[in-house]
Amino acid sequence: MPFAMKMKDGTRPGSPATVFASFLHFDMCFTMWVLLGALGVFVAGALKLDDAQKGLMVAIPVLSGSLCRVPVGILGDRFGGKLVGIIMLVFLFIPLALGWLLDPSFPQLLIIGAMLGVAGSSFAIALPLASRWYPPEKQGLVMGIAAAGNI
Repeated sequence: MPFAMKMKDGTRPGSPATVFASFLHFDMCFTMWVLLGALGVFVAGALKLDDAQKGLMVAIPVLSGSLCRVPVGILGDRFGGKLVGIIMLVFLFIPLALGWLLDPSFPQLLIIGAMLGVAGSSFAIALPLASRWYPPEKQGLVMGIAAAGNI
């Protein structure tokens, strides 16, 4: 763990504030990641989507989130989880604003969904950010607390 802070005696101090911030980041991102699934019934009715289109609309954020995890994880390791996490949240205002301000067509909705999928890569930011502050024997618990943000 290259970015873990260490005390003079070699132990890690722990940071409850970072765990809480990671939980909130993960919670907010997970909410945005599954937004189209939660609103799918209403969106499908408004756009008169068939079953295949509804399935694609719900799948696009999941797929793009899965594809973004590796590059976002690399960026988080390179530039720091805090910076990449903040940039991710700022970026996520774009698809939220587009969905709110536009009356999107189905292709535009898929683009918005792909952009919302970036929120699915928050796994690669929130969990390492929280766990790096703790010794190995506590990292599982800490990651579990931070990961509870996807409830």
